[in-house]
Amino acid sequence: MPTYPTLTEMGINNPGEIERFSLNTVNNTDILRIVYKRKKGSLLPASKRFRFGRATKTIITDN
Repeated sequence: MPTYPTLTEMGINNPGEIERFSLNTVNNTDILRIVYKRKKGSLLPASKRFRFGRATKTIITDN
């Protein structure tokens, strides 16, 4: 199975359990929602949300 260092840093140790994901933007914040495949009765969370702030863009113009 391939390794994904960024997902590992986010606390996702088994990417094979990911069922789907969505990415939305709200007020300069990106929200990544990951939904996992879980068996019925599992005590593990069915989904996780991660928030990432957007960097401000600086545009240099000549006067």
